[in-house]
Amino acid sequence: MKRTASIGLVVVVVAGLVWAAFGDALRPVSVDTRPVTRGVAVAAVYGSGTVEPVRTLTLRAPVAGVWQNVEVDAGTRVSVEERIGQLDVAGLTQDLQRAEVDLAAAEDRASSVPGVSALRAEAAAIDARIALARLELERADRLAERGVGQAQARDRLAAEVEALEAERSAASARRRDAAQGIEFDTDRYRLLVQRAQVLLERTIVRAPFDGIVLERLAEPGEWVAAGHPLVRIGDVSRFVVEAEIDEADVATVLVGQGAVVSFYVHPDDTYRAVVTGVATDANRDRGTFDVTLELDERVAGLRPGLSAEVNIVTAQQDDALLVPNAAFDGDAVWRVVGGRVERVEPVVGIRGATHTRVVEGLDEGDSIVVQPPPDLTNNARVRAEPAR
Repeated sequence: MKRTASIGLVVVVVAGLVWAAFGDALRPVSVDTRPVTRGVAVAAVYGSGTVEPVRTLTLRAPVAGVWQNVEVDAGTRVSVEERIGQLDVAGLTQDLQRAEVDLAAAEDRASSVPGVSALRAEAAAIDARIALARLELERADRLAERGVGQAQARDRLAAEVEALEAERSAASARRRDAAQGIEFDTDRYRLLVQRAQVLLERTIVRAPFDGIVLERLAEPGEWVAAGHPLVRIGDVSRFVVEAEIDEADVATVLVGQGAVVSFYVHPDDTYRAVVTGVATDANRDRGTFDVTLELDERVAGLRPGLSAEVNIVTAQQDDALLVPNAAFDGDAVWRVVGGRVERVEPVVGIRGATHTRVVEGLDEGDSIVVQPPPDLTNNARVRAEPAR
């Protein structure tokens, strides 16, 4: 009896030692799980940028001169063809005034030369005689058609018309010769006036479209060379977002792709946009590419320069099997079946910000471990708890 009690005591002690040594390994591992679901798989590229007018233009000096009479500042609204400023080109205004004086004098001389006036009157008198002779000739032709009148009279009138036309040609030649020098001077000064007017108009800088002055790039009184930037204006009837996309992601960004945009000025709202341009050259110092997005709607309160965040949808698949990204252990996931886990390496597709599309290897409803413990092994016992 004592021997039996001793054996029982030994068994209990050994069992306790075994449980103390291996009990933790025999206990199920507590894991969080989520089911494989169906939904929309979305891959998106993130970028940040700024709000810009739909178009901008830097106005440059057409000629060298002093930038003066500047009528705008940053923030000034301008209308198309509105005057922004003018370049003072030394001597140009004086050239125009001198040419106008010379032209007026030449025109006065042309109108007051006696010989030219007399020859002009002579030509007018000859034209009147030609008109009368032609009427008589037409009357003689009508009488001849009816067999009335004499052929000699008709021939005499025809000869008279021919002689008068020759006399008019000679008078015109004499008038041209007399006025040639004066008219040449008049035409020359008229061309000089026109040239000076064109050059003076070129010194005036005007707005090419309705918009707002974004920046003043030259100060009044500053001498600038031809081509020097003067002001930058923008068309604020609509806005775009100029975003920077990392060079690692830009290969998947294409014109026409949709995007979601948010602004710090409207932190609780998002807006749809579309990619309208992708730069072909990088911002080499930052390793990014500029991408232009046009908003689908007007957004109240936008101003040039406001910050924006964009998510460009580069791929989308409806009715896709989705697994949380937190479930992946490398290329594999852990599936719970009958209280134990098995390692599965599914074929995957679109990788989004929170979920990845599964093409093969898993079924809808499969229970998948999320944030799997690093020491999890194949066929290990687990106690599944739905992730909160």
